[in-house]
Amino acid sequence: MERVIKGQLAALKSAAALSNVRDADIYATANLNLVPEGVKSPFIAVKDGPVTVRELTCNLIEKTGRSTVAVYVQLDKKEASIIGDDSASKKGVLEIAGDVEGVLRGNLLSVSGMQAAMLNGSTESETFLNADGTKILRKKINITYVWEE
Repeated sequence: MERVIKGQLAALKSAAALSNVRDADIYATANLNLVPEGVKSPFIAVKDGPVTVRELTCNLIEKTGRSTVAVYVQLDKKEASIIGDDSASKKGVLEIAGDVEGVLRGNLLSVSGMQAAMLNGSTESETFLNADGTKILRKKINITYVWEE
């Protein structure tokens, strides 16, 4: 799963569609509810998920792993945080999540043995308080990868 997470980070950081998100604000995390100090809105966190293993013939192993990519924006004007503000050229959580899906859908991440990258849907947008009391809007995207080793 390490190669998958590294590949996701590289793909997201190099995506032209996500040029409004600083590279420093795209990171791997162990907990999607903990926001590191110093990140600026919008930001994107990548979290590993469960991996199943299946023994194949010829000493091959097929792994199926899931990761979650979470998109965060600071909750300012409620509507703008969700759908963006064209007059300020500011993307909302839905547009950024769509950009993330576009970058990762079908992207084999240059990982040797990778066979499939499939979107498995997303959660509804949700609000939570950051440790400093800032209101954050988050949308989580679930992605499944299949690879052989």
